[in-house]
Amino acid sequence: MAFKTITVGVNKLLLDKTNARHDPMDNEAEIIAQLLKKEKAGEVAKSIAEAGALNPLERIGVVAHPTIKGSYVVIEGNRRVCALKMLHDPDKAPDSHKRRVLDYKTKGQAIPARIEVVQFDTEEEAEPWISMRHRGEDGGKGLRPWDVTGKARHAEKVGGATVNQLAAGLVDHALKAGLITADEHQEVPVTTLTRYLGNPIVRHTLGLASAKQPDLDVPQQEFDAALKVFIRDSLPKSVTGVDPKVHSRSKAADWKAYAKELTTDGTAPKTRLPKAVPLKTPKPSATKVNPRPANPDKRSSIVSADFRYSFATDNILSRLFRELRSIDANEHSFASAYLLRAFIERLVKLYAKRHRLGMEGDLHNVIDRCVKHIEAHPPIAEAKALKSALQPWNGMVSDRYSRTSPDSLGSWVHASSIPTRAEINRRWDTLEPGLRLLADGLA
Repeated sequence: MAFKTITVGVNKLLLDKTNARHDPMDNEAEIIAQLLKKEKAGEVAKSIAEAGALNPLERIGVVAHPTIKGSYVVIEGNRRVCALKMLHDPDKAPDSHKRRVLDYKTKGQAIPARIEVVQFDTEEEAEPWISMRHRGEDGGKGLRPWDVTGKARHAEKVGGATVNQLAAGLVDHALKAGLITADEHQEVPVTTLTRYLGNPIVRHTLGLASAKQPDLDVPQQEFDAALKVFIRDSLPKSVTGVDPKVHSRSKAADWKAYAKELTTDGTAPKTRLPKAVPLKTPKPSATKVNPRPANPDKRSSIVSADFRYSFATDNILSRLFRELRSIDANEHSFASAYLLRAFIERLVKLYAKRHRLGMEGDLHNVIDRCVKHIEAHPPIAEAKALKSALQPWNGMVSDRYSRTSPDSLGSWVHASSIPTRAEINRRWDTLEPGLRLLADGLA
């Protein structure tokens, strides 16, 4: 794909008459009016004026104008260029917006007259990149927006704040402290908890001494016990099997009633400290590469209890893992075998994609590339442990008839043999150390 970065005067940039944001239009004035009316170009102008620059992480895309030498048609970034044009010349704005744009310009910083843009040879060359920006997540290829928890974490990192920051921090603490599982962590409605924590009676009942910081005026052990109940009471019915007591449709009276219930049933902390102390969250323990699994003949779940991953970045893998962990392999052995193979294939391919190893060939080939990548970039220092973890995976590649190979796992899927729970569990135990390395490699 041919493209290059050039610096161009704003007056040499022409708005796209056939932009996807509006019907085809004949002139710049119509386009500006439409972008103001329907696409919030005025807010873009305000933002640029306040910053004195465009977002350096997002650049304008252009192609050379077919007939006007030295000029360029904007194929990506029409709202931003529209805003720049109005800030340089407020007369370009319709009368209904002119005074506002002039105000932005007067109160804001100096606006650049020349900007860096990315020039493509043709619009067709740019299309894959434009689509990647505007089609949402698109299976992970496009921009993936932060959820409320991510926004809160970022705000904490840069010293800012969001209304969900306290709740998100407490939910993360609950996960690290073992109060909730990784799957429950993914289902917690952070915004709902925020609503309740905004009430001083609820905060006092739980033992929180601040509306912004996780400071406690009760012993942490008592707080953790109450927090566990509070979070579990917010989980959806699909997780707990019962309607949540802490729900988004609540009002002030509901928050006070819930706080009273926590006190009445003995959940709320009873001891008050003379001085508030910060919440202490345990550090996560190091991942074990080769843990000793429980007896596979007796273990009810295919997945061993200490294999704890949420796979939150991929909905399909997360769903496969949750179902694999919860299914009864005694009752549904074929379904269990299918989930196991599907889980392995999805995990392997995501690892290959994450590290750009390619998807060519069948599953054996992809596994081979993943194993070689792990060996070339050892995530653990102990060579013997690494070799032991990868040995069955090397066997999957070299021996198509090994008991852990994709072909052998596939024989269950295609009903050429009947698996038992113990057999499936043993396959899991054999592969688990390597599964951990692959899962860690997705981070």
